[in-house]
Amino acid sequence: MKISYVGNGNNFDPFDKELEIKGEEGRPFYAPEPQDLSDIPLPTKLEGLVEKLAENMHASWACEKIGDGWKYAPVYDETHKTTPRLARYSDLSDEDRRKDRNAARDILKLIIKSGHDIV
Repeated sequence: MKISYVGNGNNFDPFDKELEIKGEEGRPFYAPEPQDLSDIPLPTKLEGLVEKLAENMHASWACEKIGDGWKYAPVYDETHKTTPRLARYSDLSDEDRRKDRNAARDILKLIIKSGHDIV
């Protein structure tokens, strides 16, 4: 049996010896196993909550980055700790907002899959 992960666009086989070798010395390769949420429908009425969660997740991320000394700049530069994502949520690119929304949807889907109700 072969298992591969496609989740974030990076395809990999967690049992591939080449990948295992690339891990830090003395540490086994970590093969993430997120819950499969593809079978969980998210009610349309929760889309407003998705947007609020996504915006708050971005704000929390931004606070952490600022606390670590990062600043806004139009170009990402890890050495100088600058990123274009240190902006208001509404000013982010469609792609960045989509990523935040998808993460928020996954949180709500996991809550539902775990047997909880969102009312």
